[in-house]
Amino acid sequence: MVLFLKKTIFFLFFQYVYLFVPYFDIELDIFSQKNVWKVQSFLFLLIVLLFDKELFHSFKSISIKKVVTSSIGAFGVIYLFYQLFSYFYFGSLVSVQTYEMSFFFVLNTVVFAPLLEEMGNRFILIDTSSNKSTNFFFLILTSLLFTLGHLGIRSNGNIFLYPIFFMGIVLGWVCIRQKNIWYSIFAHSFYNGMVLCLSLLMNS
Repeated sequence: MVLFLKKTIFFLFFQYVYLFVPYFDIELDIFSQKNVWKVQSFLFLLIVLLFDKELFHSFKSISIKKVVTSSIGAFGVIYLFYQLFSYFYFGSLVSVQTYEMSFFFVLNTVVFAPLLEEMGNRFILIDTSSNKSTNFFFLILTSLLFTLGHLGIRSNGNIFLYPIFFMGIVLGWVCIRQKNIWYSIFAHSFYNGMVLCLSLLMNS
């Protein structure tokens, strides 16, 4: 009951920041681009305060070998889907976007965003001990929420929300299969990091 209450509190805060504020275009100074780090720091602190025991316990049980294989596998499947989707829809492969590689941007992309998004979606809603039908339902639901949370970065209209939804499916599957949220956090972080590395290599 206590864990359910803590998850509910964090879920409401997270969805308000990541979904409600961007969707309804709420213009408050605290949610401006320059203050993103403050909001994310608050959510990170909330995670530590609410789920320190659960995260520490699950972290102790991870296998480095499984982290590596699941992260590389997830990256390969997601990246291949992006390329195939782009090729069949646009007739060309996806070109890697150019990013401003500031320290805070890299830190946010590789550390904060994966942690917050996995905690706010999959950790809160997916119970890896549930039956397959329940897990399937929440796998779809968390992938939809994950997709809606990326509305602000879409390009070419809404078309690239489909690959983001697929990415949510893959990350959710990693979490369910490994029965540990840390695997999807690491897989998400590895994917984002690899995209940044490819951006540096292909646009240098």
